[in-house]
Amino acid sequence: MSYLKQISGFFEKYTFRITLAICLLLLILRSHERFIFPHLWAEDGSLFLSEAIQYGWKSLFLPYAGYYHTLPRVISYLIHFFPVFLFPQIIFSICLLIYAIIISVFVTEDFSSLLKNKIHRFILCLTFCFVPGLHEVLGNLANLHWILFLYLSLLVLKNNKTNLSLYECFFILLAIFSTGEPVILLPVLFIQLVYFYKFESQVSKRTLLLFIAILFSVILNILQKDKLPSGPSLSIKDLLVGWHYVVQNSLIWQPLVGDK
Repeated sequence: MSYLKQISGFFEKYTFRITLAICLLLLILRSHERFIFPHLWAEDGSLFLSEAIQYGWKSLFLPYAGYYHTLPRVISYLIHFFPVFLFPQIIFSICLLIYAIIISVFVTEDFSSLLKNKIHRFILCLTFCFVPGLHEVLGNLANLHWILFLYLSLLVLKNNKTNLSLYECFFILLAIFSTGEPVILLPVLFIQLVYFYKFESQVSKRTLLLFIAILFSVILNILQKDKLPSGPSLSIKDLLVGWHYVVQNSLIWQPLVGDK
């Protein structure tokens, strides 16, 4: 019994670190082939790294696909100083670590208002390592925006009474200006602000920061849309066919039969 108490005490003391280590190990086991057989995924080489090499630090301010990719471009800029043959492994390692950190955050007490039992939160963190679809999203800069959007979505669920640290502010801003998806969080954040002000006579600093920063990023994205090349026009039929394809493959077949 004393041995079990020691293990329990150790887990209580180092919960986040233990969760992060286990999640990272599971993710490495799941995607180890990408490290053994390294390659650059989609825009990683054709866009981020090539423009980092071509434009240097100026590439940090180049938009793509309607929004800015701040974090992927920062990583690309730092990586381009290394030997070329190391590019895929470094990108894979950094992106894998970022995902492991983000999903491990849920085990902290900041989310105890959603799930009180720490063991249950720990198990939920592990389930994020086995979700379908990671074969494309995990370990590359091109899809890092989805991982950052997950992080921002978790922040919306976070206990608003917890302190907002300086490093969290920095990473929130970095995540917001690296993805275009957070625009859909604006209605939820607005409702939260109204609710807290009306019923608790106070405004959450984290919610306010998220709302203002996302709103500002949306404005920036709108201002630079004229620089984007005109895309193909789509009919209603094309949109319905695309919607059916995504729903059928991503919401039905993939969860049932798993990754490719």
